[in-house]
Formats: sequence, C-alpha cells, structure tokens
Amino acid sequence: MLPNRSTLITIIALAALFLLLLRAVVPDQLSGTGNSGEERPSIGFLAPDFTGVDVATGQTVKLADLKGKPVLLNFWATWCLPCREEMPILDRLSRDFKGQAHVIAIGADAGESEEVLLNYARQNGLSLTIIRDATGAAARRYQVRAIPASFFIDAAGGVRDIKLGAMNYQTMVDGLKKAGL
Repeated sequence: MLPNRSTLITIIALAALFLLLLRAVVPDQLSGTGNSGEERPSIGFLAPDFTGVDVATGQTVKLADLKGKPVLLNFWATWCLPCREEMPILDRLSRDFKGQAHVIAIGADAGESEEVLLNYARQNGLSLTIIRDATGAAARRYQVRAIPASFFIDAAGGVRDIKLGAMNYQTMVDGLKKAGL
C-alpha cells in the first residue's frame, strides 16, 4: 500500500529540512572550504587568529600577518616529554623550510614564564619562533586539551590538518604539504 499524498509530501519536506540543517552544520570536507569566513580549529575552517610575543626577539607575532605561506602551529610545554622530543624536529623543519613556511611553537602552559621558555630554547639550541601563551587564550581558541597539538594552516589561513601527539619529521612535512607547501 502506498502512502497517501499528504504523508509523502511531509516525508519529502522533512528530508529536505534535514539536509539543509546538515549542510549548515557540517563543513564541506570534500572541498575543504567549510563555512565561509568562520574561525574554528577544525579542518576546512579558518584558523582562529591570535597574537603573541616571540620570547627570543620580543616582536609581536600575529597569525593574520603570516598569511601567504603555510604555517605549522605547535602547542607544547617544557615539562612535556613528547614535546621535548619533538622540539629538535620542529626546529630542523623551521630551518629546512625557512622562507617557505612558518613554524611556530606556542608555550601552552601559562605557568611557564618567557624566561623559562627562552632558557629552554637556548639550552637546546633552538632557533624556531617560540611564543608564550601567557593567558591561555590561544590554547582556548584552538581548543587544546592535550599537548603536543599541531595545526597545519594554509597560506589563506585555513586549517588543513591537525595532529595530536608527537610527530616525526616526515609527518610534519606531509602536514605542511597538505597546507600547500
């Protein structure tokens, strides 16, 4: 027995409404565009902007000013063993792709002073850009719950890949390639 006409129209209307709601909530992962202009730490969306100070130079670093080249943002802390293992690799990546990509390490523990971060960098011969997230604002905007956490951002500011946990060199390179390197 076939449903009557009004039942069929109701089913079609509900299905159309469901598809419209689904499209509004879920980003278009195939095209990687997401919802236009929305900042969210998710693949296909614009990366949330942040401002910080480079602990080595004292210069202000703003994500929006880095557009034009891929960016790797890595949230870390000096007491985090996987982070400590990853830092020389991030530093090497920073040197290998200088001028082609930005590699930024964000000190995610608000309890670690600029002096602690700078001393760690000096003691370990690190030259990559290290920013202190003094208030935790960047970690909150990126919804960082565990470290290390890395975000690969394309030249237009879109998040192209996210990695949780320590990475090896090739994984970092692959992430930057996803971001347009």
